[in-house]
Amino acid sequence: MIEINLLPPELRARTGTPRARFVAIVSGVVAVTLALGAFAWVHIELGRVRDLRTAREDEALAQEQRKKHSLDLQAEIEMYERRRTAIQTINRSRILWSQKLDQLFDIVTRQAGDTPYLAWLDAVEVPAQPIASKRAATPGRQAADGGQLKFRGLLAMEQESSALAHSSALYTALTGDPDATGQSTEFFADFQRINNPSVLIVQDRAGMERPRSPAVVGEFRYELSLVPRTGPAKPGAKPAPGPGR
Repeated sequence: MIEINLLPPELRARTGTPRARFVAIVSGVVAVTLALGAFAWVHIELGRVRDLRTAREDEALAQEQRKKHSLDLQAEIEMYERRRTAIQTINRSRILWSQKLDQLFDIVTRQAGDTPYLAWLDAVEVPAQPIASKRAATPGRQAADGGQLKFRGLLAMEQESSALAHSSALYTALTGDPDATGQSTEFFADFQRINNPSVLIVQDRAGMERPRSPAVVGEFRYELSLVPRTGPAKPGAKPAPGPGR
């Protein structure tokens, strides 16, 4: 049977939304709301994660820069340590030539001992040490030295027979005669060898009608070998035998 409602629309009974449609609509609204909330939360958290990652990257970059700076400083420290070690090695091994030459001049110009001498220097030679110090010892030859000091001069004497005594007195003043005394002079402490001294009479005025002073002049020559710079100085180094020894 077909029922027809002839009442006008405004007088008809109101009918609600079907339950299934209502549930579907509410579920859709809830799902959309949850989706929007999840999107907003993910977006906010993603921003925080990005900020945190940026901060960590900046911190890692700063740490890397500090590490590089620290390594550079360490390399610089090591370089300066090597320089300091080299300077200290050179300082321990070098000869202070100004002081050494002052000592030589003091010895030559002073008169001391039982047999005084009157001497003056004619020439002083200090060969280039970097070249001299590279000489190596070879079988059958003397050990390597740290360079040489050479000088020559003149002795003034009244007679030729006193040449040996004057030469011996000068030799003792230079070396301290460690063979006899067991001690070297401060000047000779940095040397390991000295040649046998000799005196060559270069002028004899004793036979002239008008004798001059000094009556006899003799030339002396010395060659001294330095202690090798690779080792410590040897204050007790023994020289070659002197004249008359």
